[in-house]
Amino acid sequence: METLSFQTAYFNGALLMSGLIVSLGPQNVMAIRHGISGSYAVTLAALFIAADAGLIVLGVILASSGASFTGEGLPTTLTFVAVAYLSWLALNSLSSAAARGEQRRTEVSEQHNQLGKVMLAGAAVTFLNPGVYIDTLGLIGVVAVKHQPQQWALALGAISTSLLWFLAIALCGRICRPFFQSDASWRTLDLLAGIVMLSVAWQIFSL
Repeated sequence: METLSFQTAYFNGALLMSGLIVSLGPQNVMAIRHGISGSYAVTLAALFIAADAGLIVLGVILASSGASFTGEGLPTTLTFVAVAYLSWLALNSLSSAAARGEQRRTEVSEQHNQLGKVMLAGAAVTFLNPGVYIDTLGLIGVVAVKHQPQQWALALGAISTSLLWFLAIALCGRICRPFFQSDASWRTLDLLAGIVMLSVAWQIFSL
């Protein structure tokens, strides 16, 4: 069997991560909102990138040792906590979408301008989402092992995609900011965020 080159494994990892990361999940919704508002956008992106990198590395290590993660048997407590938290985030977004002008701006400002709360919320939407573990510890880890001895090249490709993706959202949010000067634009984004959160909560509940 022909050994894959570093470049091929790296490209495969980048391509695999691209397919996993582009879906509009809780992390992306939160990154987009903070990118547009300009509130701790890069800091939040760094948190998401570090989390992805750590979980991908752990996934490759586990898979290389013969321990694969499929998501089966996820603790029931984690599932219910994730569903409850995502539902709460969804209700907050829908409430913000329904709020009027100044009230909505005040709520968004309070939520986005406190670093501790932003980072805690970012960690929560990352580590309370079972799908994150299935993608990183499970799928990427297993695929990486199939690329031995270039498994770390694949992991590096996946991490590079995460780095580029979240930094792009954080920085491109500034470009989109002029389009979100009206309440209608923010209401639409909040409504979309609420729907996405509820959808993910339902998917997790159905696991």
